[in-house]
Amino acid sequence: MTVIAEATLSTFTPAKDRQYHDVDGAAYYLPADKEEADRLNAQYLLLKDIFGGNAIYAPVALSGDEWVLDNGTGTGAWIMDVRSAIPPSISMYGVDLQTRLVPLNPPSNTHFLQGSLLDLPRDWTDRFSLVNQRLLVAALSQDDWKKAVSEIYRVLKPGGWVQILEVSGRLFTPEGRTDGHADMFNNIAGKIRAGRGIVGDCFEDIPDLLRGQGFRNVAVVEERRVPMGNKHGQVGERMLRNIVSLYQGMKSPALDCGTVSSERDFDKVVDAFEARCNESGGIETRWYAFCAQKP
Repeated sequence: MTVIAEATLSTFTPAKDRQYHDVDGAAYYLPADKEEADRLNAQYLLLKDIFGGNAIYAPVALSGDEWVLDNGTGTGAWIMDVRSAIPPSISMYGVDLQTRLVPLNPPSNTHFLQGSLLDLPRDWTDRFSLVNQRLLVAALSQDDWKKAVSEIYRVLKPGGWVQILEVSGRLFTPEGRTDGHADMFNNIAGKIRAGRGIVGDCFEDIPDLLRGQGFRNVAVVEERRVPMGNKHGQVGERMLRNIVSLYQGMKSPALDCGTVSSERDFDKVVDAFEARCNESGGIETRWYAFCAQKP
């Protein structure tokens, strides 16, 4: 398999104590270390709760010797959760640019492969009953999204389903009111993505991309708006911890593209954002789940 190499990227110096992936040319800008693994695992459980406790929301019944694929598997959290609820005869595959975060000794029916979801193995054509893909908002350009959807369509068997969970690349405030803290991080993330050719609000394009590829029964399964901070209960607190940790992982690319002048200044911005969410509330994230079927 090949790796993503769509953009010519500048090299950035990792912030202290953080490890990033080492795939040349990859646009993905978040870390690949234990701290990020902890964030991803906590995020998985949080989003599962937000979406009603469901890990599989496409209307698919898995049985026999079917295959399931997790695109951009990260820590493998989705696979390890789902495999406990499906027959052991089903083969589970996870693909990611790096596999340093996945379980070291997965069960015999579970396989983690390093590679690109833009170039899946040729012998996987018409093979999978379900493809799961989550949160590539920090990874793909517009052309990459088209390739990713095309590859999903190819590897799904006729009648198979894809489910995609995404988040807006922006923070929102009630009634569109201006908020300096939200605007700051919208600008930081926007500049990072622009420098790497990444689509920030990819969720807006997903239904048309699926239909254009030939998928049927395209549906927005759910939209969830989640405010952050301790004024919004346990979910609000958990979401704020997730987003703060996410921003901490963006420190190196933020410094690289000149949005802040030093690590200390970036830390101050993150601390002020966290305090703002806890003191006043009102800043929210928006999450979207889609599914579609190959004819």
